[in-house]
Amino acid sequence: MLDDDLTSKVVTLAPSRLSDRLAKAGAEASKIIIDSEIVGDEPAQLPEVLVSEAIANLKSQFPGQKNALEALRSGISNRQAGFNVLVMGATGTGRRSAVRHLLEIESQRAQRSKDWVYFVDDSMTGSVKPVALPGGETQGFARACDLALAKSATALERLLASDDYAIGLQVLDEEFKQVSDNAFDVLKRRAESQNIALVKTPEGYVLAPMHEGRVVKSDVFRSLPEALQRDVEEKISGLETELKALIAEVPSREAGYGEKLALLNREVASRALHPHLNEVRAQYAGSDQAEAALDLLESTLIANAGVLRPLRRGSKTSAAFACHFVPLGGENAGSNTIPVVFAREAASSDFTGDIGHDASGRLSVRPGHLMRANGGYLIVEAWRLASMPGAWETLSAALESARAAPQATPGLVVDAEAVPLALKLIMIADEASWTRLKAVDPGIARHFPSRIKFVSDAPKSEVDESAFTKLADAIAEQQDLPALENGAARALYDDACRRSGSGSRVSLDINALSQCLAVASANANRAGVEKLRRSDIEDAISERTRSDFK
Repeated sequence: MLDDDLTSKVVTLAPSRLSDRLAKAGAEASKIIIDSEIVGDEPAQLPEVLVSEAIANLKSQFPGQKNALEALRSGISNRQAGFNVLVMGATGTGRRSAVRHLLEIESQRAQRSKDWVYFVDDSMTGSVKPVALPGGETQGFARACDLALAKSATALERLLASDDYAIGLQVLDEEFKQVSDNAFDVLKRRAESQNIALVKTPEGYVLAPMHEGRVVKSDVFRSLPEALQRDVEEKISGLETELKALIAEVPSREAGYGEKLALLNREVASRALHPHLNEVRAQYAGSDQAEAALDLLESTLIANAGVLRPLRRGSKTSAAFACHFVPLGGENAGSNTIPVVFAREAASSDFTGDIGHDASGRLSVRPGHLMRANGGYLIVEAWRLASMPGAWETLSAALESARAAPQATPGLVVDAEAVPLALKLIMIADEASWTRLKAVDPGIARHFPSRIKFVSDAPKSEVDESAFTKLADAIAEQQDLPALENGAARALYDDACRRSGSGSRVSLDINALSQCLAVASANANRAGVEKLRRSDIEDAISERTRSDFK
């Protein structure tokens, strides 16, 4: 049915010209003008007259729902943490359209001060950390950093191929070799003075008796007098103790060499990075959040450069700069307006998002509904949650902890820190879907301090024929249908009264009204008339009645 999915909703009751005025007013309100010069920007604040006009317009477009609209507006505008909204009502009462249009008004009244990105370090541990950035800056910031890293990688290749870097490596190698060789040369000379040879083999160092500069064979040594053998063996035993001590010092000497190599690599990486990251710093000057993100990026990259061996060998130097930022706002990442997200998919992973690898092999994050709606509003339909096992458990856990983290794909071990959440959940439900959710979580109502009911019908005293005619005219205009002739709406009003089942009430089923107008339009087109006549509407009502009977 038409009211089951926002994407197929036929009725759009808020006039587009009002939306245009709201957007224009928000843009104008964001500027402070003194002596005809723009001197700064402030968060957009819509003039209250336009807000009042928008609310009044909505009430006229949803006759009979005044109380629900006022309660819904109050619930949406209350930014208190945890003040989520439950919107109840039957199909066709306009609850979805009302939510959407009130959120359109609310999103024009303020801007979000910050947004979130994930800082992803692919090179070593695969860590993923949330970082706050100014609202609306995440996409541009991520692109600027990617470009800076691409330029830095090119600069790094050039520096690694330079004579300065080659000389630095040669000095380190010669220093390490000299220190190691000197220590063993001293022991070798002391051994030779005692007719003991120190021989280096593929398996390590060996001490052996020596005569006239040559190693004595084993059978010859065993033919020597026993006293002489014991004397040689005692000398070898003493030298072995010194040899073991020298060998034990090798790891520390290698560690010292590694530290000096890491320092050289960090210096080279810093020279490659600084000029290009400073370009990004200049672009985002004045933002403490951007500066903190760039400091994290630079410190991580330089630290990684000191550890990664590819730097020394000159192969795949891009591995040293394998970090990037992932905006978590989805389609809202490039805007600083408050995000409004409709959860049209409701599996657990749709809410949390997931983390895996992209085609190039680097870590990639797909933001979920929670991250995309962070700082704004998340709208979810109860029937979707009720039909998806585990979905409400995931969503309620995120609401209670005020945090969300992406799920890792199977087999991937990644330390992804949770993102702090600050959003308002708006759940649209009917009695059946709400009952099913209460069976899953008997305490679900605790999440919704604000509970609103859109009624299915209203007294004629609240919705007279004039108000109903305005509603029919608005639907026809929005659906680009022919206008109604004078008196034609009377047939629609009478039909709505009949459908209410009471002579004193009027059905507020907008879907039924919309469908009737669409069929009447087809009848008018076949008859070649420009406006919808009463007879076209009555024929549409009869056709629907016959279809309902079948």
